[in-house]
Amino acid sequence: MRSKVIVSGLALTIVALCGAYRGSVCYGLGGEMALIPAGEFQMGSALGEGSYNERPVHTVYVDAFFMDKYEVSNGQYRQYRPGHDSGGHDGLSLDEDDQPVVEVSWWDAVKYCNWRSRQEGLGECYDESTWECDFSKDGYRLPTEAEWEYAARGGLESRRYVWGDGSPPSGVANVADETAKRRWSDWVIFEGYDDGYAVTAPVGSFSPNGYGLYDMAGNVREWCNDWYDSGYYSKSPSSNPTGPTTGTYGVFRGGSWFHFAYGLRCAVRERSLPRNTNNGIGFRCAKDSGTPVSPTTWGQIKSLLK
Repeated sequence: MRSKVIVSGLALTIVALCGAYRGSVCYGLGGEMALIPAGEFQMGSALGEGSYNERPVHTVYVDAFFMDKYEVSNGQYRQYRPGHDSGGHDGLSLDEDDQPVVEVSWWDAVKYCNWRSRQEGLGECYDESTWECDFSKDGYRLPTEAEWEYAARGGLESRRYVWGDGSPPSGVANVADETAKRRWSDWVIFEGYDDGYAVTAPVGSFSPNGYGLYDMAGNVREWCNDWYDSGYYSKSPSSNPTGPTTGTYGVFRGGSWFHFAYGLRCAVRERSLPRNTNNGIGFRCAKDSGTPVSPTTWGQIKSLLK
């Protein structure tokens, strides 16, 4: 489905590669996807904090791409694997249909991406014999580390968190908070912040970031496409980096319901074996947009499509 608009005399064709398209949102089997505009950002910890693997800070350009507005939920994942159980924590369920799926490995996540592509007649991005991602395919995949961090920042340049630099304002994220502290008194939390959930919240329960994405900090950490390399930032391409070609560990990002300040920063990089699962790790899908669109141009487009 194509939608053509004229911006400043220039004809731009926006191609939707998922089921249906309206404005800046793409609709497919997994629900709504937001169009993340192309642009540059400073990747890494620009505030002189964090681990060595977050440095050096470097300029990265990413093309426009689609990203799930919400983390994949248990209900969505069970369309693919009906018997999946996300379990619970200390008597509290993590397994409700509207909570984000957890206890999924990196392999589970990429297999879901391929399955979702097949359901919509799109090309599968992953070769499940080698686990390589073919970025020329039009199907679903995990976001690259660069895409994830760029999208998480939501247009806030060089900020510590998705909401800015300080403590979270009310209603912005599901993190280690006063509700959790009342249940687990030894937890270190954001003092005075209460999101109302001791464990995972239904996806999309909190305010979106500047790109219309929900839960990019807290709720669950999210698998990315890249293999992990602690020194990758010193040799990363400046345009659309996709990570090392091989590796031992997969990367996940974003902090979770049991994370405090340090682990919720946009720049934090974490790793795990691709077979491992955890009650604080889930994922969301991404896919190519088909057309690079700059932030300025996309702002003009959105104003015309309202």
